[in-house]
Amino acid sequence: MSSYKNKLFLTYESNTQLLPFIRLLANQIIHIIYIDLLKIHINKAYQEEKNYLISTLFGDYLGINYEIVFGEDKDYTITLGNQSITIGNHLFISEDVPYLTTDNVPSKVNFTDYQKLADNLPILYGTEKFNITDNSIFIDSDIFAACFFMLTRWEEVIDKDKDAHNRSKAKNSVAFKAGFIERPIVDEFVDLIWECLVKLNYKGKRKKQEFEFIHTHDVDQIEKWSSAQAVAKTVAGDILKRNSLQLAKANLRQSKATSKGIINDPYDTFEELMDLSDKIGVKSHFFFLHEGNHELDNAYEWNHPLFLKAISNIQERGHLIGLHPSYNSSINSHLLSKEKLALKRIIKEEPTIGRQHYLRFTVPETWQIWEDNEMLWDSSMYYSEQLGFRCGTCRDFPVFNVITRKQLSLRELPLSVMDSTFFEKIENGETESVYSEIKSCIELIQKHKGKFVLLWHTNYLNLAVFERHKALYLKVLDLL
Repeated sequence: MSSYKNKLFLTYESNTQLLPFIRLLANQIIHIIYIDLLKIHINKAYQEEKNYLISTLFGDYLGINYEIVFGEDKDYTITLGNQSITIGNHLFISEDVPYLTTDNVPSKVNFTDYQKLADNLPILYGTEKFNITDNSIFIDSDIFAACFFMLTRWEEVIDKDKDAHNRSKAKNSVAFKAGFIERPIVDEFVDLIWECLVKLNYKGKRKKQEFEFIHTHDVDQIEKWSSAQAVAKTVAGDILKRNSLQLAKANLRQSKATSKGIINDPYDTFEELMDLSDKIGVKSHFFFLHEGNHELDNAYEWNHPLFLKAISNIQERGHLIGLHPSYNSSINSHLLSKEKLALKRIIKEEPTIGRQHYLRFTVPETWQIWEDNEMLWDSSMYYSEQLGFRCGTCRDFPVFNVITRKQLSLRELPLSVMDSTFFEKIENGETESVYSEIKSCIELIQKHKGKFVLLWHTNYLNLAVFERHKALYLKVLDLL
């Protein structure tokens, strides 16, 4: 009995000592759940779209607590105690009015400042009206609709003017026409929301973000000097098309050295690229192209010795392998499924990341194909001819299908810079200008603590014709 009483006393005493801690923990939980909980009031129209938008901006981007209240409010009203932020609703007003129409694509974009909260932000929907008091902020610009417009790329569903590869053109986009394509405006809008909350003394914490460099390589070809015919064709092109006897001699020397085993084939750059990644503490992502069914698909087979050696070395060194789905797979789920299975059999694991060949992408069909094939993230969102933020953001985000009106499990990791975008400028001697463009892009992404995704093809390094390109590439890596 005495022993039992002692145990009981010790237990009571321990619990008594823990009471202050328990009370503190309980208060913190109550503070997190109730005091820092934002309530976002909005009307009942287009609930799928609004759930997606709010969960992406407040959940994914800001990482703060919120509750959506669907009611009769016309505008978005964000309440925190007796304080509020009202944001105009100018797109998702009534489901009797569809939004996937040409009339809803912004035809004129103005820009405005929000005192010290944000500068020079575009207005895609709504007006410049803005008011701020001690307890409330009113913004008539529908920044929710603007973010939805950029993230879902629904303007590309409306725009039927595509390029020769059936890709959307940068020059047709609202972002290009209005001059903000080189700005991650979704991230800027999110910053504005946060600054408004801080202005109203919101005490919650913003999700911590860190700048990240994602180093990617599409593997379109793996061998340059595969035969005497390949050498003859290249040298003839150097003389007759490129009018360069010097280039022809350099390629002859390189092809001979390769055939003798003195140097690697110029397209066999896997070890070199992994060395560069290791040097700056990141992983290379290699996206391999399958045979496909189009003339622009790859010139190598997946039983090629160089391919098998590359796969083995990449896995041994702990770098990453993904899929580079073939030209026609962007509209053919069966084809992508076949290619994914073929890669899985070789690498003995599920490939779940990658990028479309030629950046061929049809919104939202290609995203849905990736979703149906259980891919985790795609990195195709980029205009091949234009550096910039095609989706208006420099971080990965969940995808929304505007046709099915459903959020997908798939995430999009937008491409930031692709090597071939700048080939013409580099060949015209504008390397310093290109470097400045890329440097500015990196600095902007660093400012927003986003993800800089670089694509440098494995075959654009060690041919003589790419000497200036490689010098630029190495200079860019020094920034990271």
